Order: sequence, then C-alpha cells, then structure tokens
Amino acid sequence: MKVAVFDMDGTLMDTFPAILGCINDVLVEFGAASFKPEELKPLVGTFIGDIYRSKGVDPDKARARHKVIYLERYTRASVVYPGALDTLASLKRQGMKTAVVTMRIGEVARRVLTEYGLMQHLDVVLGEDEVKRGKPDPEHIWAALRKLDVEPADACMVGDTEYDIRAALAAGCKPIGVSWGYGQPANGGKAQVVSSFRELEDVIVNSGIKRFPLWKR
Repeated sequence: MKVAVFDMDGTLMDTFPAILGCINDVLVEFGAASFKPEELKPLVGTFIGDIYRSKGVDPDKARARHKVIYLERYTRASVVYPGALDTLASLKRQGMKTAVVTMRIGEVARRVLTEYGLMQHLDVVLGEDEVKRGKPDPEHIWAALRKLDVEPADACMVGDTEYDIRAALAAGCKPIGVSWGYGQPANGGKAQVVSSFRELEDVIVNSGIKRFPLWKR
C-alpha cells in the first residue's frame, strides 16, 4: 500500500455539530426550514448543494454563503477523533502518502484540517468543488491519486459512509470502513470495517498490494 485516502467528516473528525450549525444558519438567512439533527446526519457525505436544494434553497447561492459562514464561525467547532492524528503521523513516518477526499468545499476542509493540526500530515486534500464529480464517483479518488502519481491498486480509501465504499470499489482501491462515523459503510459493498484507529493502521500497513477490478479511467 502506497497511499491511504481518507474521508474527513465522520472519519477523521466529528464535524457534525459544525455542519448542522452552519447549514441551519444559512437556511435561516434564506428563510427556509432548519434541519433537525436526525434529518441531516444521514445526508452527511452527499453533495451539499443537494442538501440545500431539498429545503427549496438555490444551491449555488447557499453554497457560497455556506463557505463564508463556516470560515467565520465554525472552523473550531469540531473534534478530532482520538487516534486520528497519531495514525496520520505514523503512516507518514512509514513512508506512506496520505490524502483526504471530501464532499466539503476544499478551502473549508483545508482550513479545518489546518486548525486541528491534521493538514501537516496530508499530501493532498480535494474538496467536492475541485473535481468534476465528487464521491461516490471514482473520479474524486482518481484525481487525488493522479496528483500523487500512484495507481488505484496501490491505495486504500477509508470512510464512514456507503459513498466512500462505493467510490473506493469503483476506483479500484481497497475499501476500508470505520464504525464510528455517521453512516453505514457496509451498505456500499464488500469492505472491511474497523472499530479503532489502531486496527485501521494495522489493516493499512499490513494489507500489501491487492488488486481490485478497475473501472475505465
């Protein structure tokens, strides 16, 4: 394994309170109904424009306002999962490249990752606005791997939702689900699901190079 690609929300960090707060702030500004936590949580990991559209708000205008509000109010409103920082640092020490592909706006993701000290251990961070097609489309992962000059068969994708697993399988990466996030990774297809960062690091480091069928890139 040469590259470990990570999802961000629900995988490396508990960002849900910040996401909920920001989205509801935007909805209030646009005169739309707010989300209840139980309504929004299953949608984390999907395109944020669609989330706003579901409330009858123009997705482009809402995304633009979302970026401003998040950067102003919410970059320090999350929690890094215990073990995440140590795992990223350990993988880097062992010579592995690391990346984040996220359905967040790229600038927002990098600011949050920087605020919590994770960015220094990452080689590439790609938001949904920086690729043609975000997860679960494999293009999101392929774009990160092209930047790192690594083939999909030499990479794994780690995430907490079915969208991460579907993207990994479509891209030809090893899919690894985590049990502590917001979604159900097993719903995305066959994948190993881990329950701790210690277990996750062991799976990544000791996986070797396993070939998975590739979609045409």
